[in-house]
Amino acid sequence: ALKAFLTETMIENDLKFPIHDFRTVIGHTHTNMIFDVVVPFDYPLSEGEIKEKISNAVFAKRSNCYCVITVDRG
Repeated sequence: ALKAFLTETMIENDLKFPIHDFRTVIGHTHTNMIFDVVVPFDYPLSEGEIKEKISNAVFAKRSNCYCVITVDRG
């Protein structure tokens, strides 16, 4: 369910990138969603900006979910 939520949130925010190696760590106070995102080499945002944009979009909908993202340029 969290992977579907993440995919939907990314599409809604015009971040239509494939994700892989999705996993979660569920804790008492929050959930970490850990995944890789594949971004084209020529995409204008930096890795930090991409991570921030995804994390902010997720946090706006579910404040108990944190993203741990690896950006794969390809």
